[in-house]
Amino acid sequence: MLIMNYHLKLQYNSKKGIKRIVSLDTEWSKNWRAVEKFVPFSMSIHSIFYDDEIVGNEINIENLYMESELYFRSNDDTSDSFIKKIDLILQNYIDDNTTFVGHQISSDLHTLKQCSKNKLDTVEYLINTFKTRKITKEDLFNKDKFSVADTRYDIPSRIKGDEKLRNVSLRLNIFAVQNELNEMSLTKMYNTYLIDNDTTKSEKLLVLNWRHAFQTSLVWLVNGVYTHKPVFNSRYNKRLLLTNDIIYKMGNEQIPYLRTNEYVSSMKYDEIKKYVIKYNPKNNIFFE
Repeated sequence: MLIMNYHLKLQYNSKKGIKRIVSLDTEWSKNWRAVEKFVPFSMSIHSIFYDDEIVGNEINIENLYMESELYFRSNDDTSDSFIKKIDLILQNYIDDNTTFVGHQISSDLHTLKQCSKNKLDTVEYLINTFKTRKITKEDLFNKDKFSVADTRYDIPSRIKGDEKLRNVSLRLNIFAVQNELNEMSLTKMYNTYLIDNDTTKSEKLLVLNWRHAFQTSLVWLVNGVYTHKPVFNSRYNKRLLLTNDIIYKMGNEQIPYLRTNEYVSSMKYDEIKKYVIKYNPKNNIFFE
């Protein structure tokens, strides 16, 4: 039985910026032998507000306003009710000043649709909007061409055949150490959680899902909006984007896992450096 029910709304900074990036990421338990092969258990939406014109040639991410809405499936939810709630939540984010993004967003949206017995008005709207976009080489440098975009395909820095979110993020100096996966995969963690009901595991799963949404929103901000302006955190006096720092600031009061040594260590300079050297050894940002 699921014993945790998280539906959190978090924010960072005072509200500013008239345009918004909304990033969606969902997590699924995969069991190819089961009748329901895909079972959704977590959804994260991360929003970054920005203005088209910012004074200066660089942007400190810590000065932007952000929101996160995190939803973890409880024992009261069936797959249908959980997905329907996601659809209703997404409806609140549609407006003319918003760009929806996801890393393989069409896959997330189609899986939601296929796994639901209900009509999903917002999911259908996003699918149809995504389908009708037409991309030319010039469009990749014009953010106004997109209202729904895929950070795997619709960014100028795309490298064919190397499109994992981790690799795309590393190319853009977005660093997201994931200590949660040191001992087991995300799918195994969720399956184990269903057996032992360990709330720390559920919190780790929630944070992993949130981080993926946050990374995706940053990819679009850096490579879809401010393509020619460096975006960074002020920490360490280097042009890095450190997702774990802001996740900690936004959620450590509501999510106890963020206060553990395991998570806090992921924000330390040496851990970030090891992560970059392991997955992107050609990145010389730590040796400048």
